[in-house]
Amino acid sequence: MTLEVNPPVSIAHPFSRDPTVRLNRRSKPRRVEQARRKHRPPPPPVEFDPAACALLDRIFSLPSEIRTTIYYHLLVQPTKWDLTHRKDCDPFRPGPPGPRTFTSGLIPPAYPSLPFVEEDLRQNLCAYCRSGSYQFESQSICVSPARSQWAPPHTNPFLCDLCYAELVRSHREPCPPLDSLSCLCARRRNLSFLLLNRQIHREAGFVFWTENCFSFEKPALLIDFMAVLRPEVCDLISRVSLMTSVDEDGDEEAVFDRPKVVVRALKLLGQCRNLMHLELDEAFLSHVRFVRALRGVKVGRSVIFVRRSTRRELISTEFMMEPIWGKVAMRSVVVDSLAEQMAWSMSHRRPLTRRCVKRLFERRERMRLGLVDTDDELGEGSESG
Repeated sequence: MTLEVNPPVSIAHPFSRDPTVRLNRRSKPRRVEQARRKHRPPPPPVEFDPAACALLDRIFSLPSEIRTTIYYHLLVQPTKWDLTHRKDCDPFRPGPPGPRTFTSGLIPPAYPSLPFVEEDLRQNLCAYCRSGSYQFESQSICVSPARSQWAPPHTNPFLCDLCYAELVRSHREPCPPLDSLSCLCARRRNLSFLLLNRQIHREAGFVFWTENCFSFEKPALLIDFMAVLRPEVCDLISRVSLMTSVDEDGDEEAVFDRPKVVVRALKLLGQCRNLMHLELDEAFLSHVRFVRALRGVKVGRSVIFVRRSTRRELISTEFMMEPIWGKVAMRSVVVDSLAEQMAWSMSHRRPLTRRCVKRLFERRERMRLGLVDTDDELGEGSESG
């Protein structure tokens, strides 16, 4: 007895020559599909682990205050600007994660876990990174340790993580860059705890969104973050810290290549209706468009504008543990008329008039240029609309 085996479908000719196979693959009418789903046999019963069920029963038998404390210690961490490197920190080498290098055609492995062969420095390159011939069977693709375990699977096996995120995934959905980190010490942990069951997801998720401070290195990350959140989750966020650009190498002032992106990010902060604490970079006071965009943001308790320390101040400071972002960890509160008036109006939910904002901004610019010696209060600086 011989078994009939259908020949594999080639990429050049995706349709089978057998008409029976082609008819079976053809989509059925919608009513036929609905009838099949209606009369489909029920799925087999799900087998629960008795030990896991007993553990969940013991957790839910605790008072709600104790459960909230457990959720807090598992899911809440300080602002990531204040975090330090862990003792088991394993930084990427020779620099940020990724298989690229400035040397044309030569690259050492980007991570300690990957093998290094001195005879062949052009390894772990993908079809886009590698200059010249590329053999997928003999070349291993570089997998970034910064890639999230919740990221969707790759649809192109010939691209490394960096090139895939830049060329493919960024055009489909918002995704954070993988080359902006030097280690994983600031990554949030225990997030899989939220997936135990629906009740834990509801109770622990409330603690996660209300107690954590969500910090962003640049406005574009805030836009991508807010784009994937549901409105009810946006209402739970109470703490946000937004910087312009976290550069640990130089002391240059922030340069905004796309001011429209900054204005859009600042206006998105107004969607967080229960925002209680807001921390902003001083650079957002450098343009009158940014200051006017902040007029619609309402904060419940505190608003502060911070100034990052210079590289010289960072070198002169001794740390018990090395901070991940040293210049931001040594930030200081800005004290001037514009920052104080904007913080007061946002926390008291009394937005300043456009005329008052323009006057305060012009006075701050004159002080920065040395045309005004003192920062005495304006007579009409407290106008509000």
